[in-house]
Amino acid sequence: MTNNNQHFIEKVNVIQINLHNCMTASSTLAQHMLENSIDLALIQEPYLVDNRIALFPINFQKIHSNIKPKAAILINPMKVKAMILEKHSNDLIVWAIINFGNKNIHFCSIYLPPSKPIEEAIDKLNQDLFEIKPQYLVIGGDTNAKSSVWFSSTNDRRGDRIIEFVVQNITWRHI
Repeated sequence: MTNNNQHFIEKVNVIQINLHNCMTASSTLAQHMLENSIDLALIQEPYLVDNRIALFPINFQKIHSNIKPKAAILINPMKVKAMILEKHSNDLIVWAIINFGNKNIHFCSIYLPPSKPIEEAIDKLNQDLFEIKPQYLVIGGDTNAKSSVWFSSTNDRRGDRIIEFVVQNITWRHI
């Protein structure tokens, strides 16, 4: 039996971007999402007004911490609805879950400032993954890490730690 109220999504279009606290970048992203059917944006360093993400249409769902968020998830409401995982979210790491038909996909937007040691964030991500146990997972962020794996011209310790984290924790699956 099929419920007519169920909405099955065959694919989701996702973008990841660091907005560098830029007003123009934020307004351009909103327009780009609407014009290109982007469903979800994993954003870092969003433009803020009064500690709130600004310049996105009011009907867009904005998932972020309440205090000076550096990471956020922006949802185009046309096809997708998301729920924040508040227990696991803070100003630098934000988790949301989206149901696509019979699949729950976890999304994580992360910003790791170059001034903070990466180990604390890696430990938090490991703890979050242990507690959440996501079957399907998408992580996007600005880790301020360098590695030839993502086409940086140099490698650094932060990049090595990100690669170790991925290798230790992620099982690659096609959704």
